[in-house]
Amino acid sequence: MDIYLPKETLAKSIPVILWWHSGGLMQGTRKAPTSLSPQTAIKFLSDCKAAVDFLHSPAFQAATNNRVDASKLVVSGSSAGGWLSLLVGNGIGYEACGLESPASRVRGIAAVYPITDLNDPFWMDKKEKTAYFERAVPQEEMAEYLDPKAPKVASSSLDSPRWLFSTYMVPLHPPYVVYP
Repeated sequence: MDIYLPKETLAKSIPVILWWHSGGLMQGTRKAPTSLSPQTAIKFLSDCKAAVDFLHSPAFQAATNNRVDASKLVVSGSSAGGWLSLLVGNGIGYEACGLESPASRVRGIAAVYPITDLNDPFWMDKKEKTAYFERAVPQEEMAEYLDPKAPKVASSSLDSPRWLFSTYMVPLHPPYVVYP
């Protein structure tokens, strides 16, 4: 988690914005908002809860020199990150997964063009290629990332072959499987 604080502020303590990056739940990085490995069961809700819990921890207060008031938490993000902010801020899915919801700790949600319907045809209908990319990505191009025994990839630069993974997955392999 990256922490950015203003050099100076008039307030004794400042609110927190917790931002999740975009990337179709498979792409993007915190440094290049727009990856994860298909070999990993992604624990979205527990990871999001852990982030909120950290903001309320003594370790976070120490890291911010007690300048941040985590009771003034706003969750935000774009696209897939916006979807995560909606899940966290509204407590959606936590009870079904046996997790305590962090929603009571959230004071605001600023979801930027969030995913709101995983049953939308964009996610569910097989297509030749995505509307936002000039070509279909062949399976051979993604083979090293589809192999369950391949090394896990935690991020990818925007010029790496791994960056194409969501462009490959969206048209050919719906629906997404979301793990708690």
